Amino acid sequence: MSCCVCHVFQGRVHGDIAPCHAVFVTCFRVEYTEKSRSLQAHLRDLKSEIEVLKREDIDSTFDHLHDLQRLHGHDKYSTLRAVRGSLKF
Repeated sequence: MSCCVCHVFQGRVHGDIAPCHAVFVTCFRVEYTEKSRSLQAHLRDLKSEIEVLKREDIDSTFDHLHDLQRLHGHDKYSTLRAVRGSLKF
């Protein structure tokens, strides 16, 4: 969507370009805000659709493996520490 006020100033030669620039910046902010709100609403809709599709009662192999690793005290940080320790030069 384009702000119609911006088009009034396009192609004209002004002695002072500041008013044109201020109008352009204002129009850009309005367009950005509208797009941002639209994308946020779309993202919210997609998240709600994903939540409906999730099945809590099914554990995958990776979920089971993750639970076992957490039970034994392994997490991504302990793995990174182990890798860094074995790669010392």
